Amino acid sequence: ALPAHIEFHRRVPKELAFATQNGKAWQNTYGCHHSKFILVGTSDHLRVAIHTANMIRLDFEDKSQGCYAQTFPRKKTPPQSSSSSRPTDFEDCLVDYVQTLLVHGGTARSGDWGVSSGVSLASALRAYDFSRATADLIPTVPGWHHNDKYGQLRLRRLLRQRSVAASS
Repeated sequence: ALPAHIEFHRRVPKELAFATQNGKAWQNTYGCHHSKFILVGTSDHLRVAIHTANMIRLDFEDKSQGCYAQTFPRKKTPPQSSSSSRPTDFEDCLVDYVQTLLVHGGTARSGDWGVSSGVSLASALRAYDFSRATADLIPTVPGWHHNDKYGQLRLRRLLRQRSVAASS
């Protein structure tokens, strides 16, 4: 058994309930979305690790894999300036992604991360300072999307932003 302060969230595809925006249930016949990230939170920092490997021996031994990992400090209170109190794109994207996963996969506790009990995992993430993130997140989530929050449309928007910034 895991110690009380550790949470492990296993998502088995056939046990997940999928729903359309109008609430109708549907069966995903094209495979299953599965996240490849680890969050390790404490009262003073959060370690985010996003990797490409499936958590199976074959992927680790016989394939090339990638991993982004960065540690983020807890936000200072009160904020030093109004700009430091605004969430970054990294923070908004991570929180939105976690909320989307919880909608599709069930609820999660926030754990013992130095936040009030009863706070959701997504809310607990807001306690950390992502202003020095060295990467952009490009999540994919279950469903069909016609906005640039996810997947290739987000990638296109970010590349365009970087292209404009590099040329000026």
